[in-house]
Order: sequence, then C-alpha cells, then structure tokens
Amino acid sequence: MVAERGEEDRAVLDLERNLLLIALRRGRKYRYENVARALLRAVPELLAPETRAVYDPKLADRLSAHTARNLASEHLPVVAAINEFAASELEKGEEAREILSMHVEIDDQSLLSRILLPELIEDAALRYPHRDPQIDGETLNLIRTLHGVAKGAAGNPIVCGKH
Repeated sequence: MVAERGEEDRAVLDLERNLLLIALRRGRKYRYENVARALLRAVPELLAPETRAVYDPKLADRLSAHTARNLASEHLPVVAAINEFAASELEKGEEAREILSMHVEIDDQSLLSRILLPELIEDAALRYPHRDPQIDGETLNLIRTLHGVAKGAAGNPIVCGKH
C-alpha cells in the first residue's frame, strides 16, 4: 500500500500490481476518514469483483460498507466515518435504509457470512459477465427471507426463482 498527500479524495486499487493507492487528506483529523476510504475502496474487490458486474452496484456497495464496518469494528472512529459514507451515499430512500437494517439483523444471526454472501458470490461467478436485471428482485427476496429467518418469523424459508 502506498500513500500520498493531497486535497482531493482518491483511492485507486490496482490489483495487477497489488497496490492500493490512497490520497491522504492533510492533517491528523482526517486519519479515520482515510482508513474508511481505503476499506470502502478495497473491500468490493476482496469480496468478489464479479458481484459488481452481476448485481445492482448499490447492493454491492451496501454489502461492502457492511463488511468494511465489520472489519473496522474495533476502531469506532473508522466505523463512524464508514457510517457517514453510508448515510450520505447508500441510505438515499426508505428501501435502502430498510435493506441496510436487514443486513445488520441477518449478520447478527451469522446468516450474512454463512448464507447470503456465499450464495451471491457463487451466483455471480456463474453469471459473470452477464447482468440480468431480474436478479436484483430475486436477491431482495432472498434478503427479505433471510431477514425473516433471523427474526424467527419465516415459517417456510424457501426462495425460488430463475437465478
């Protein structure tokens, strides 16, 4: 990882050269925002780069932000910076806030890392590079079903769809 100083927010990931370049804002007061930007830039590539191509990019961003929060959970100022990003970029609209809230409850029951992410990654690997917009609705159905399981409200948690 290489860091440089600058006034603009930049984080460039070059996987071929194994580099994550981050333009750091000047001053110590931005150090947590710098770490948050680095995590938010790197996590989507580490999770599964195919997800960005196959699913709605906003869904991939929400999952990445949630994962970045989990990675930084011991560093509260970094989590706060990630939350600011999520509030400004990802929580636009009631449905987005609802889905982010579902991710938290699904993760609390360990269903995010055991079921949701593996299913999404496996399906994305099978479908890459093709994007079928119908998959977004089915993905939301899976998230809602897992949310019901996490809350103990799903009587018959079966999800059927084309994908």
